[in-house]
Amino acid sequence: MFNWPDFVTGIFGGAAGSLVVVYGLSRWLGDVWKAKILAKVQQDNRIELQTMKSEMEASVARANRLLDAGISKAILVTRTHFETEFAAYKEIFAALSDVKNYLHAVRPVFIIAGEGEWIKDERNLVDRLNKLIEANNRAVVVSDNLRPFYEDEIYQDIQECFKSSKFEILEVKTGGGFSMFSLDWFEAGRKNQEAFARDYLHVSRLIRDRLASLGVLPG
Repeated sequence: MFNWPDFVTGIFGGAAGSLVVVYGLSRWLGDVWKAKILAKVQQDNRIELQTMKSEMEASVARANRLLDAGISKAILVTRTHFETEFAAYKEIFAALSDVKNYLHAVRPVFIIAGEGEWIKDERNLVDRLNKLIEANNRAVVVSDNLRPFYEDEIYQDIQECFKSSKFEILEVKTGGGFSMFSLDWFEAGRKNQEAFARDYLHVSRLIRDRLASLGVLPG
């Protein structure tokens, strides 16, 4: 076998030959290690890039699935349809809000007063009741007139609100079996207010959910 160290030593002589051999080997080993390190870095980069690519592809796929699910659940309508239905809800809810405000004003709190003030408040009660009746009748008309332009489920829940407001009107008119301005009389009013408020909030949620479910067709 050919002996490179002996050959080099023979040419350059003793120590000088040994230095050349060592220098040559160190250069060669350095190149080998650099090549190995470079290959390792390149391999790590390829793995990292592939991991990032896979994660991005998975994220895009998840986003597309969510988008597809949202589109599949959306109710696509024309812009004219959306604007008509939105306007109907806006008008109906404004009328319903008036009923709520006047309903709470009819029997707001328990009143302690002298006989003269009691008579005066009795007159004010009639005025407050008339305002509630007017607001309630207006809301009924609005909800009926616009019924073709919004959901039947929402219409039915609006009728639940009217049950409480109509019952309040009837109780105040007839006394409801309680002495006027008594604790029981005010308590009956509070229950009607709470029942109306519960159905009122339910109607509000239904309207928001309905509008959120609508998707407007382009064009």
